[in-house]
Amino acid sequence: MTRILIITGIIVLVLAIGVGIFIMLAPSPNVGDATKLQRTFSTEEQARIDSVTVTTTELAKHDGQEGRSAWIAVNGVVYDVTEKWTDGKHHGLEAGQDLTEKFVASGHARQTLEKLPVVGSLLPD
Repeated sequence: MTRILIITGIIVLVLAIGVGIFIMLAPSPNVGDATKLQRTFSTEEQARIDSVTVTTTELAKHDGQEGRSAWIAVNGVVYDVTEKWTDGKHHGLEAGQDLTEKFVASGHARQTLEKLPVVGSLLPD
């Protein structure tokens, strides 16, 4: 009887670990969802988008290296990630670039963008 309880306990433990691993490895529902780019902006943010333009050359200078601020562009909007990213890097990404496609491919939700300070709009060179 004790042997059966031990074997049953081991089976339950193995199943629980397997389910936990499956849950951790399951892709986020946000991966590939381009609708997360459709966010609304406050009046202040929209005013900044309408009045401040950042060229791709200027964006590249804000790479977060050597004390410089870290900016990224997503869907034509430039965001300041200086406080969130370490040395202009985050999960293998580097600041100073348009990361629209990588944001869509990430597990981040729309709320991630909504938490970032808006610098202005991206103006291609």
